[in-house]
Amino acid sequence: MGNDNKENILNLLNRWHSISIKETEALSSGDLESLNSFLKESLQVRSHLEKLLAKTDYSDLGDDILGLLKKLSEIHASLTTELNRGRDELSDRIGNLRKNKTSLNGYKQKKITSPRFMNEHT
Repeated sequence: MGNDNKENILNLLNRWHSISIKETEALSSGDLESLNSFLKESLQVRSHLEKLLAKTDYSDLGDDILGLLKKLSEIHASLTTELNRGRDELSDRIGNLRKNKTSLNGYKQKKITSPRFMNEHT
């Protein structure tokens, strides 16, 4: 692996790291639109990085690249944990709403039926 390729990988990893930090900030602030745009940008960086890493020998990766990969792994683990927590919270809220709606249907009062005029007894 050439130094130029190693520098490109390092630059892409640094870019991915900064995008991941922005993703974390957007998630913590609840800004889902910017989170979505950061995720798309991150996907482009990762696809380019995968192409570069496919051509390289992993034994040639330096400690700086491995350190960045470890940091990225930690950031993405925390992002995944937060997203799962949000998903579970939304699931609980939807379940409560469904239960409340079902309960309201049980409390509906029946309409008063009017007498039937075509009855034989009337």
